[in-house]
Amino acid sequence: MSSGSKKQTKKTKRRKKSAPLRILAAPFVVAPRSGQRIRTRLHLTVEEAAVLTDVGTLMGMLAGRDLAARCAAGSGHKHEGRAARKRALTAETSSRWAGAITRRSDDQWQMALDNLYRERNGLRDAISAIERRCSIPVGGAEKHGKVEVKGYATQGIRYAKQQRLLVLGDRLAKVEARIAARRVAVVRGGRKLLMNRANLEAAGLTEAQWRTQWEASRLLICADGEKGKLWGNETIQGSRSASFA
Repeated sequence: MSSGSKKQTKKTKRRKKSAPLRILAAPFVVAPRSGQRIRTRLHLTVEEAAVLTDVGTLMGMLAGRDLAARCAAGSGHKHEGRAARKRALTAETSSRWAGAITRRSDDQWQMALDNLYRERNGLRDAISAIERRCSIPVGGAEKHGKVEVKGYATQGIRYAKQQRLLVLGDRLAKVEARIAARRVAVVRGGRKLLMNRANLEAAGLTEAQWRTQWEASRLLICADGEKGKLWGNETIQGSRSASFA
């Protein structure tokens, strides 16, 4: 064995000796599942499908009305406001469904507001990047700390970016105003499907097909889980003996 191989063997032995032993954790029993989510297709009769459609239509109408009220209330909407909305919905449906609808509306409003914050941050970053490169002569480069920032390659590109800067600044001002007013936009059914209505040919849809998708996307049947309740909720129950596919 060569001297180099002997040295390598000694190093390997030293590494093996210095490596700490893994400590085994104490045995434990995994806790049972606290909830269950079913995402599947139901085999329904014509009568059952009609009932679900009616329920979804009613719930969707109530959800749309409650969402409009939540968006109109803005950031000044506190717990008492949600309680009042829930009481109003309970008279037309049930307490469980009213709670699910109002909680869903609050979540949608908060998500839309968070999206505005993310859009503002993205616009600020884009404006900052363009301004930094526009401050450098065409074809030049400058050191910003350890990072080298290059100017735009041609005067034409620099001019186009300056025009882009004006557009981004206008968009940022509008987003800032919406955040200050807590004015959010939420589309029940999806913004993409809504925009398809203006250009059915590009979407490959007829008006009847679009209307069917739009109405189906705005149906709503939901219920929040409840601790200690059989199958998670007594409003919507799934039986193990039911036929799923």
